[in-house]
Amino acid sequence: MTKEDREVERERLTQVGREFDKQAPARHRGDLPKDEQAVINAEAKDAHARLAEMAKEDKAQQEK
Repeated sequence: MTKEDREVERERLTQVGREFDKQAPARHRGDLPKDEQAVINAEAKDAHARLAEMAKEDKAQQEK
């Protein structure tokens, strides 16, 4: 994966997190259907995990 590809992926994952944050009030009020909320939660969890993985990869690359 090229550096540019990683940046595009990082931005996409960050956007998933932003969308999750924007929907927080609706989630807390219970306005979202449970299945939709489950999908949003899973996407945000996956995005967070991938961003953490990418950070570890970047750190390992810098230490080389």
